[in-house]
Amino acid sequence: MASVASAVRELFEHAWLELPLPGSKDTRTRFRCFVELGAHDLSLARLCESHADAIAILREAGREPAADAVYGVWASDSTASAVRAECTPEGWQLQGELAGCYGVSSVDRALILASSPEPMLFDVPRAALDRLEIEHARAVGLAAADGGRIKLDRCELPVDALVGPPGFQRSRRGRWSGAIGVSAVWFGGAVGAYRAWQSAKQGAANDPHAQAHLGAAYAAMSAAGQVLHDAAHAIDAGESSEALRRRALWTRHVVETSCLAVLDRMGRALGDAPSSWSAAHARRLADLPAYLRQSQAERDLASLGQLVSSSHEVAWL
Repeated sequence: MASVASAVRELFEHAWLELPLPGSKDTRTRFRCFVELGAHDLSLARLCESHADAIAILREAGREPAADAVYGVWASDSTASAVRAECTPEGWQLQGELAGCYGVSSVDRALILASSPEPMLFDVPRAALDRLEIEHARAVGLAAADGGRIKLDRCELPVDALVGPPGFQRSRRGRWSGAIGVSAVWFGGAVGAYRAWQSAKQGAANDPHAQAHLGAAYAAMSAAGQVLHDAAHAIDAGESSEALRRRALWTRHVVETSCLAVLDRMGRALGDAPSSWSAAHARRLADLPAYLRQSQAERDLASLGQLVSSSHEVAWL
């Protein structure tokens, strides 16, 4: 965990996390950086993507990120109602428990979503985080990403800790480009697995079944890569928020199913050999499924179904 946090800090200090913002006409470069980070180390990529997302959120809100600060984003829709925000004469007070906080002991600041009752986003400094009760996660997947649960007990924040107006986090256009960016990291995990597969070559050339699995994995990877490429182009072209939401939902689904297909096909073709001899691949096999579960699964598919149910447009032609 300490080594991953140190690696994030080193990348930050060398300005390697200063990525093009979504919609900057270079979103493809942003996504490619996420892919390469994910292919290298998913725990590292999890923290780097979160920091990059925080910078994009703050910029969209018209705020300057704090200098020399590595950020985390703890603003999942699924946990937004777990924290309540109350206006006080001095500013704001946050109360509640929040799970799924990555970088919980290593980030300098965190963007936290709370309800009042409308969702509100807050920029919380390390000084406030250090006063919180933290329970570190015991999971195997993404174990090095410094995950945990926090308990906010009358966490006091100044007035200007509020980022954007009430409801900003859920209504902003960049929410959907951020959601697609997460799936680029997932794809990076599959890229890492595919590269390990190509390096293994354990008799695959003479095994038609192994070749069939490799071909199926290649097809899955191509589909995922194409939808990410198209998404980057759509973001830079200024696609509407409604269309971008629909695109984010289908992109995340295609990438998720492609990642799972690669892991499944690789296991069928090579058995347990890669994970037995490669610590990096063994971590990947634990990290990627855990990361994929940050999708909303059938909830996202239900949302996508609602969006397309009243339209007969064949959007893919």
